[in-house]
Amino acid sequence: MSGVAQAQNSDVDAVRAAGPPVGAICSETAGTHACFEKSGDKFWVKDTKADGHYSAMLASWGPIFQGDMICRNKSGSDVGWMYCDFSSEIPEHSKVWFRADTMEGDGIVSSGGVVWSWSSD
Repeated sequence: MSGVAQAQNSDVDAVRAAGPPVGAICSETAGTHACFEKSGDKFWVKDTKADGHYSAMLASWGPIFQGDMICRNKSGSDVGWMYCDFSSEIPEHSKVWFRADTMEGDGIVSSGGVVWSWSSD
């Protein structure tokens, strides 16, 4: 999958990459680290624990957190960072909310704190 979201309520698989840029805003929970790169609206997800679960990032843009964009890293902890590009969905200069989640199937095993940032071009 390309990792590019196409509409609200998007659920995409992450693409392998080197990692988020220095200064990216992040959320963390047991087994998952997720970051937001506001220049380009990319979300970075890393599985940090070899436990059979997978890592995900849930995000929204707008006035409240709804978790309607999901970036999943199902490749395991030895793969490292992966990202999803939501630039076609998030309007410039919008408030973006996200959190890291460790998942089992469609169920959440643990969640990080919800953090926010402004998107930019």
